[in-house]
Amino acid sequence: MATLLEDVRRAYLVSTPLISIGTPDAASTVVSVVKEIEAVQAKNGKHGVSLQWDAVRGMTPASSGTTHVKQATAAITALSDNNPDSLLNPVEVLNRLTQVEQGSIVFLHNAHLLIAPDGKPAIDIVQGIYNLRDQFKVNQRMLVLLSPGMTMPRELSHDVMTYDEPLPDGEALKAVVTSVYEAGHDQQSPGAALIEDAVEALFGLSRFTSEQVTAMSLTKDGLDIDGLWDRKKAMIDDTPGLTIWMPTTTLDDVIGYDNCKTYLKSFLEKKDINLVVWIDEIEKQLHGAEGESNGIVMDQVNVLLQEMQERQYDGMVFMGLPGTGKSMMSQSTGTLTCQLDFGGLMNSLVGESQSRLRQAMNIIHAVSRGKVLFLATCNSTAGLSPALMRRFKSGKFFFDLPNAQDRKAIWKNYCHWRNDEDSLEDLMVPDDGWSPANIQVCVETSQTLDLTMKEAATYIVPEGQASARSIEALRSQADGVWISASESGPYHRPTNTPTEQTRQIDVSSFDAGDAHKLN
Repeated sequence: MATLLEDVRRAYLVSTPLISIGTPDAASTVVSVVKEIEAVQAKNGKHGVSLQWDAVRGMTPASSGTTHVKQATAAITALSDNNPDSLLNPVEVLNRLTQVEQGSIVFLHNAHLLIAPDGKPAIDIVQGIYNLRDQFKVNQRMLVLLSPGMTMPRELSHDVMTYDEPLPDGEALKAVVTSVYEAGHDQQSPGAALIEDAVEALFGLSRFTSEQVTAMSLTKDGLDIDGLWDRKKAMIDDTPGLTIWMPTTTLDDVIGYDNCKTYLKSFLEKKDINLVVWIDEIEKQLHGAEGESNGIVMDQVNVLLQEMQERQYDGMVFMGLPGTGKSMMSQSTGTLTCQLDFGGLMNSLVGESQSRLRQAMNIIHAVSRGKVLFLATCNSTAGLSPALMRRFKSGKFFFDLPNAQDRKAIWKNYCHWRNDEDSLEDLMVPDDGWSPANIQVCVETSQTLDLTMKEAATYIVPEGQASARSIEALRSQADGVWISASESGPYHRPTNTPTEQTRQIDVSSFDAGDAHKLN
């Protein structure tokens, strides 16, 4: 918030007439900005009133000080010609604002709904805002457009300075937790460990929301941290395009692909990553970005690249066939994980889609405190621009079909709960060309239909056979360019296509425990 207030103060001092603030809590923003501006006025011996307008109340004072409220009320009476209802029409309000005195600041709530109510600029509102530019500039008056975040129409894009209010940092959240806790426990202060746990659960929420969820999680015995996480998850899930959850598996549950696992574990630890953002099948989500006729997908790509570049986010790409474990690897980092879905951000309006993505990225930044790793999975890089691939610079791993050793471990992982008296002969399955998903389905089919493993295998078409052409194309694409997920160093395609072999699965060595599913 400090950076926003500094920006607004500088803009006011140099008589910037039009600014836009993207904020998750407009009421709190108004209070903070008014306090800052009135402090500047008092220091410099300036005058002016602080006003705010919304579609229900019309024009009201924006200050809480008695003297300032009286001055603002008098200004509103003059603007309305003693008829307050005349200030409900936003166009009329914009016309009359030329009458406010020097040094005044006026807030326009939910400006995005006025400027582009149906996705297209409202010419009367846009013109009314533009008309104030030169008149406000000459005597240090300012119009502040408030919204959750919007893309300014090109008619105003060169005239309006745009700022975003950051979500509260650790110190601000610490103050929230302390004040709410003390209010509910007779001024008894929470312990340092409790505050730390609570702040960790609140990162990514606005100040107002943080106060609400903290109050709702307060019990007679203290603060319910699990309740904080649950409410935080529910609220972030309401953000278009974001789904956040706590991982239930770890990288140790992923069978095979040891090179990628080792690298990823070390990277997460050394970089102290707080949040993993998983983009599943990114090539499909951004399909056609270069040639999208309405520019929506290209707009999303540009916002993503800009955010990753400016905030120096790390990114990795996992490429391979479906069912080879890329998704499970992304979901099993042991770190708080958030899925970013561009389809959920999509809107028929170019500006709205961009605004939604910026909102999601702001939440990602706040939750991660800037320590975020983007993990993108793909079955092909077709359609992914070189610019996008350059942003995912921290590692490009290729997931080939598992080798014989890894397949044996995967079979063991899925079959170790089989305690029946099937003969070893029944468990002899030819598995060359099988993916982890093939093995999972075979074992589950055997269990569900009460079949021997050989019988269940007759219902499986190995991925290596079903996707033979795709496999060869991907192997050619990755050869010498991508890092092998299984073995150290660059990936090199097999020189000879393996032939099918029948291998006996020794269930006598299977360990007890729960099976972990691969995606």
